[in-house]
Amino acid sequence: MKIKYLTSIFILISTLVFSQNQSDFNEREEMLGTTSSTELLFHEMINADSIKLNYPGIILGIEKINRKYLSNTEEEITPEKQRELYQIDLCRYREHELKRTIKRAEKILSHPKVMTLSHWIEFDKYQNRTLKYSLYDQLDSKQNFLENSISQIPKIAELIKSKFEQEQYTHLIIASTGWNNDQKKSVLTYNTWLQHISNAAEQKNYKFKPYVIGLTWPSTWKTVGGKIISYFNKANDADEIGMTLMNVLIWKHLAPLMRNYPETELVLLGHSFGARILTRASHSKILLNNDPENKDQIDLMIAIQGAFSVNRFLNKKSTEGNLYTRFLPWKKFIATNSKSDKAVDNAFYTTMIGNDKSSKKLTSKKAGVRFSLVSVNSEGKLGNPINETIHNIINANELINHGDTPLVGAHSDHQRPQFGNFIFNILNSYK
Repeated sequence: MKIKYLTSIFILISTLVFSQNQSDFNEREEMLGTTSSTELLFHEMINADSIKLNYPGIILGIEKINRKYLSNTEEEITPEKQRELYQIDLCRYREHELKRTIKRAEKILSHPKVMTLSHWIEFDKYQNRTLKYSLYDQLDSKQNFLENSISQIPKIAELIKSKFEQEQYTHLIIASTGWNNDQKKSVLTYNTWLQHISNAAEQKNYKFKPYVIGLTWPSTWKTVGGKIISYFNKANDADEIGMTLMNVLIWKHLAPLMRNYPETELVLLGHSFGARILTRASHSKILLNNDPENKDQIDLMIAIQGAFSVNRFLNKKSTEGNLYTRFLPWKKFIATNSKSDKAVDNAFYTTMIGNDKSSKKLTSKKAGVRFSLVSVNSEGKLGNPINETIHNIINANELINHGDTPLVGAHSDHQRPQFGNFIFNILNSYK
């Protein structure tokens, strides 16, 4: 009887404490303006222990926060201040004959809301999670919250350095999902990708021990028609993350760190707008005040059904023309396209690289860099070598053809084991 009484008291106290904590957190959500049904989906991991990365690594939680909430001091987070904090200079595009890009980039970085790292969580090899940072815990003091957020970037790199000193990893994989993925779905996708790649590697007795950085970002609107009308807005959000947060993380910290670990490959893996984020980050190195002697490169960039204009690789006089031709940020670039993918057809104003029409353009005289056309079969086996040229466009009609709805077709056909086989075959043969 006494045990039941004590148990009831414990449950009551726990409930009251939880309710108070939840109430406090709700107040902090209101302070950052992240209380809508959509916004709640992108910091769910802060309080949800059940969302776990099954591999050693980090999940970065990025949210879209109004500028007026990002400082409670007299200092405003203007677009100019935002660029200053990230130490990026858009005028550097002019030095690379990309002045048409400047106004477009300024518009993207002038949105009333800023893509902000609001939290990040570490997972060890036993799947234990540690919330390393939450912007929601910083709101009681007077400060510039965007600056506070950006200060986490070197801390992320320091953690990775400490992990690499303890264990030898074969790959540092930076992964990003694309359009219409919430935080929970993104983490599930990373676990699925890694599991399928690991299974394929094990069958071939290939050592695959990755450390993973997975992005979660507000890539959808949970409103009637939101999935459709959000397309152009989310394209800009992806470019913003690439030019700012991921640009600084990769080029100021991770690429230099990897000099100390030559046996570990730096691999970027993005799907849809996730490929847009990571390719834009790769080519935004020119916006930073880098050492001109810095020859760091990403080992491998894989763009799965990329939702960005093929013009970025073409000699065209447009805001996006030549954007990805001015220097080589990677040793190898792989992109897939498929005629079954209908989502990338939504951009009527251009040809997305994930559209099957991109192959002809990328292998034409208009291409600013040389591309090779490669094929992959339904089991993920490459039809011809990918180690001969740096840039490769892969006809994935046989592999990427399982569509969920007529509207998007096969755009999200990357959850099957055959996709893992495909990624493994790239890792095993790209050098």
